[in-house]
Amino acid sequence: MTARRPRSRRRQRERLEVTFGVVLIVGSLAFGLIFVLARTTTIFGTPTPTLTPGPTPTLTPAPDLRPLPLTGLVFTDRVAAGDTFWVEIATEPGTRCVIRSWLFLYSAGNYREMILADYVTDASGICRAFTPVTTDWATGEQAIQIQLQNGTREQSARWTFQVVAPG
Repeated sequence: MTARRPRSRRRQRERLEVTFGVVLIVGSLAFGLIFVLARTTTIFGTPTPTLTPGPTPTLTPAPDLRPLPLTGLVFTDRVAAGDTFWVEIATEPGTRCVIRSWLFLYSAGNYREMILADYVTDASGICRAFTPVTTDWATGEQAIQIQLQNGTREQSARWTFQVVAPG
């Protein structure tokens, strides 16, 4: 009987050492997992937010939403080579006025943009443009566009006119 006991004690000791080692490994893994979860999630409670100052509202003036007036005074809606094409509109004084036309020109074989006027109106608020009609202008419907801008306010209009054969 004495011969068997040392062997069983040795086995018990080995089992105890293995069990202790497994418990240490599992415990280390569990604590590592808890540490990672605590650092990367809010599973163990919500973090306390730090207070940051909020924005201070500032008053901005409301934009003037009234449209700019655009009243046609003179418009030549039918022209021929040798005539003068006229556009004249009334708007508010101090308004930037741009009048442009897209004309089909025989020499170019396509449409070309022509700036007829680009300036700020004087105290009268009148914006006008005129240009002589040449034989290079294609007959048919052509178009002009008027763009007005005064501060934050804008207005635009597009009108068509006819170029007819002379005679």
